Amino acid sequence: MIEQPSAGYRLACRASGAQHFLLFCPQGQGFFCFEPVSHPVNAHHLPGRPGLRLLQQGEAMSLTFTMQYQAL
Repeated sequence: MIEQPSAGYRLACRASGAQHFLLFCPQGQGFFCFEPVSHPVNAHHLPGRPGLRLLQQGEAMSLTFTMQYQAL
C-alpha cells in the first residue's frame, strides 16, 4: 500500500512472482518509481544469489503486477 495523503490518493499494489521491490523517490520531484523484482538488490553478488534463476533455452519466467488507484 502506498499512500500520499497530500496528493489525495492511495495505491494498492500486488505482485506475484516477486518477493522484493525497488522504490525510487527522487528528492524534490513529484513522482516515484515502484518496481517488483524477483531478487534483492545486488543479488548477483550475494551468497547463493537469492531470487536469481538462470533460464535455459526455451524456459520462461513471469511476474504479474497490478496497481489499484483509490482516492482519499
